[in-house]
Amino acid sequence: MAVLARTLLGLLDSCNNYFHKRTPWEINKGKDRDEVAETCLVTSNLIRQLAIAFYPLTPYLSTSILAELGDDVKNCLWQSKFKIQLININHARSHFSKLNK
Repeated sequence: MAVLARTLLGLLDSCNNYFHKRTPWEINKGKDRDEVAETCLVTSNLIRQLAIAFYPLTPYLSTSILAELGDDVKNCLWQSKFKIQLININHARSHFSKLNK
């Protein structure tokens, strides 16, 4: 299980790096709309697949992330292949609480 967790965390880190290098939040500063749309499509679908893969390790978190992406975890777990789809997110929230020292 530790190898799986490290692999998934590495993929999550790569996804995060991809998103930050593509800077989609700069759309109001003249960033190409097609590039921003592509970045958001790729990132949201990778996060969806990672949430499915993380489900055995973090079921509550995975369920919460999939619900935010408009998916039901019960439907996702039975998929046999990677599915790319348009994802509309109306509200995003942090899934982690800030720890105070």
